[in-house]
Amino acid sequence: MQDVQRPHLAIDILRRLAKELDQSAGLVDDLHALVERSAWLDGAQNNEFVRSAQSIDILQQRLAELSHFVSELAELTPSHWVMESHIAAKKLKLSKLAEALNHMGDRPLPPSEHEAGEVEIF
Repeated sequence: MQDVQRPHLAIDILRRLAKELDQSAGLVDDLHALVERSAWLDGAQNNEFVRSAQSIDILQQRLAELSHFVSELAELTPSHWVMESHIAAKKLKLSKLAEALNHMGDRPLPPSEHEAGEVEIF
């Protein structure tokens, strides 16, 4: 017997996506603070470092704004709209992210604290 996946409410998918973007923005902000502290300790205040630090800051701002955008889309989405997200979730490489976005009604939204995830070391 084949496991049939049921569609999820579009509003739930958008809310989870907004939450993931918000958590990612928080992680990038933590990274920005770490890089900034490290560079000040090493006295590496050169132009290349400043550009890199600004790029991290811009990335954090973009992720935060995308989170707000998707959150607003969720609020504007009719509550009866459903979406099949399982195929899209299968394309995700990080299993925790796929699980968070794919199992809408199975568990509550993840906490806002940064969760430990997978790491790839070169």
